[in-house]
Amino acid sequence: MHRRLYRLPFDQAFTDAVKKQDGRGNITRYTVGYFFIVARKGALELRTVRSMVYIVTTNWSGLQGGPGITQMAMEIIGGGGGFIDDATADIMVDAVAAFWNSIKSEIPNDVTLTVSGEVPMFATANGELGPIYTSASPPAAIVGGSALAYSAASGYKINVRTGDVKNNRRVRGSIFVVPSSINVYDNNGNVSSSVATAVATAQATLRTTLAGPNIALGVWSRPKGSPVASGGTFHETTGLDVSTKVAVLRGRRDG
Repeated sequence: MHRRLYRLPFDQAFTDAVKKQDGRGNITRYTVGYFFIVARKGALELRTVRSMVYIVTTNWSGLQGGPGITQMAMEIIGGGGGFIDDATADIMVDAVAAFWNSIKSEIPNDVTLTVSGEVPMFATANGELGPIYTSASPPAAIVGGSALAYSAASGYKINVRTGDVKNNRRVRGSIFVVPSSINVYDNNGNVSSSVATAVATAQATLRTTLAGPNIALGVWSRPKGSPVASGGTFHETTGLDVSTKVAVLRGRRDG
């Protein structure tokens, strides 16, 4: 099975494919979105993708046990087939880099965060990979700002809240800031209120920056199923906050 992704305005290959499909080349009824032409046993099948999600990835290096990643999901506000360009990808990656720069003071200086300049697009419902947009000027690497002692496996968790429920469960995501310096803990062993305040300010700026060009930050509840996945949905966040409990990440190589 062969797949090709087409976006408006239609290119000639898309027009030819539809002509072969219906003999008329009538595409006037398709007005928004992306389209997959799926070749199956010589026949062409037209699939419409109504909503797309974009993933901005931050790569963590300098960690014990190997590198890590943080992925933030975004969607054009209103969905309905909204798509971006490389200039919008610039805004996305710069906003995420600014977020990390705002809270890097308690990340150990052994750790470097690099926000990828590539922003892939996925069909929200089925996870099909579409175009990969490239930032013209990817952000500089971000080095943690703390020289204090730290535990390699612990730090804090940022909750990505939404107001939605799916399959009888509240939809929410998590961003782990692990490792973090000893300064993130209070005298009771919980995450300090100063960390919560810093994250509250950083997330507000992030969401405001994205909202300017109609981009929503949120949680992608990924599609499930094999060989054909389905059921994926995007849920815009209502805000990010810090869990008071210390977050601990464990791996199979823990000794």
